[in-house]
Amino acid sequence: MSPSSHNAPILKLLGLFDWTLGLYSLSNPKSNSFLNRQLRKWGDPPVLYSAEEAEFGRANLTAAMYNMGYLKAQTTLRVDTTKAKRARLAYTIIPGRRLRVGRFSESIQDSSIAQHLYPQDTLIEKRRFRGERYRSYLHSGAILSPQNMQAEQERITQILRNRGYYTFSGDSVRFEVDTLVASDVWVRSVVHSPEKTYRIGRVRMRQIARHETGESLKQTRDGISFDLDPKHYIRPSELARRIWIRPGALYSMQHTSSTYTALSELPTLQSVSIQYHPDTLATDSAVLDCDITAASTQTKEYRWGYRRDELLRGTFGVSSSLNFQNSNLFHGGEQLHLQLRGGYESLGERRNDHLNYGAEASLTFPRLLVPFLHSKGPSTILSSTSLQVSYDHHRRPEFSRDIFSFKWGYSWHSHYTPSLSPSAEGHRLGLPSLWLYQ
Repeated sequence: MSPSSHNAPILKLLGLFDWTLGLYSLSNPKSNSFLNRQLRKWGDPPVLYSAEEAEFGRANLTAAMYNMGYLKAQTTLRVDTTKAKRARLAYTIIPGRRLRVGRFSESIQDSSIAQHLYPQDTLIEKRRFRGERYRSYLHSGAILSPQNMQAEQERITQILRNRGYYTFSGDSVRFEVDTLVASDVWVRSVVHSPEKTYRIGRVRMRQIARHETGESLKQTRDGISFDLDPKHYIRPSELARRIWIRPGALYSMQHTSSTYTALSELPTLQSVSIQYHPDTLATDSAVLDCDITAASTQTKEYRWGYRRDELLRGTFGVSSSLNFQNSNLFHGGEQLHLQLRGGYESLGERRNDHLNYGAEASLTFPRLLVPFLHSKGPSTILSSTSLQVSYDHHRRPEFSRDIFSFKWGYSWHSHYTPSLSPSAEGHRLGLPSLWLYQ
């Protein structure tokens, strides 16, 4: 644990010499020459003592011990100024006894909420909602700390907000703690149930065009209304396959996160936004309308590169490439990449120089192209299929060859991004490639 970065001492070489401070001291503070700037850059300025920062460091240490379960920890600070122009700070920590939960109980006003927090079949629930935990962080034997209390609030909030409780927050969970007997700490959590669960009413997605293009493309698919850019649109069937928010379904925080991640994967969309607001025209006040907005990006791009190298003994080489990319070839997020490349290398006095040229074409589909495998609705897996064909010709004094290659592969990963487990693993499968030499 570090009390404060402002009062951290300068590192010493082998624990004996303040060499970085010495470099800094060699510079002239009144000069801004290159040498003095480098000395100040390589060295470290002296750390000046601040009583306020020292006290702030003492409070940080106490708070860190408190979060680790040492609720009666005490930290004292002693400042030694006997050495000229130097102050030594000594922090003494008395942790006390680490408190653990002896007995834990819950007070839940609504019995239906208890069924969500502690389901009978946890395996099915974990498959529906990844990242959820159905055991309390304050179970008997757990460390009693503010960190575990906050984790318990987040656990309950995540479960309930995935099941329609749109207005529920961590403030609806409070704790009652009895620490009179340190060996038998009592903890009781009180969960205030929200008034109602919310369902999804109207779902609408709007794609903002890069430029004014006249009338937009309007369609309805799976109960979702689409208002799309007519020039850079994605097919409504592909968008509906990535939208988990459906009319009539319960509000779900995880479905919102999954929809955001799936739409953001499309290269032609940027600045994806998902907003909910109560439907004021509905007879039921527990209805949320969902508006999804995204901006169009440039779908076609041209690039040209050039490179020239001076080699040894009077030889030189030059290479260039021309690239074209279309990130929405069939209006489904398919990415086409074409490349023409060539190079020439002079070998000096030798008659035959080195010449190479080639072409490459790749096409990526934002789904798995597998026979007899079709997905009708939103999928928990984001996948892609890539095809690549290339041809290269090499001519050198020693040999001349032509290379033709064909590659086909799949990649997929889960797009669940719960707050407790933000990372996701990816997988790739490359089928046997075909190489032909001549």
